[in-house]
Amino acid sequence: MTEPGSLMAGKRGLIMGVANDRSIAWGIARTLAQHGAELAFTYQGEALGKRVKPLAESVGSKMVLECDVTSEASMDAVFEEEVSAMCCVCFFLLPLPPLPLPQRSVGECKPLCA
Repeated sequence: MTEPGSLMAGKRGLIMGVANDRSIAWGIARTLAQHGAELAFTYQGEALGKRVKPLAESVGSKMVLECDVTSEASMDAVFEEEVSAMCCVCFFLLPLPPLPLPQRSVGECKPLCA
């Protein structure tokens, strides 16, 4: 395995589906962060938010948004907020059944949640 470093430096991603510190999504997100990725997280519901927020904070994420993946309006709102804050989103981690992702245009790139 490659030692933590800068493999993902300058890359920004949205992480969905973290349930707790034993989630596959969390293991992947933690490794991405160790390799320099800037991450935003979503959670579904207050109970998961209480678990996800500290995990996101532990990897330096400043963006944690509530998102109901069964609601197109909720997904649209998250992508609108995330794209406006992160702008250049390089990857999505969505360890859920396939869902339609809204098409978004990308404007001028800004620092993550500055």
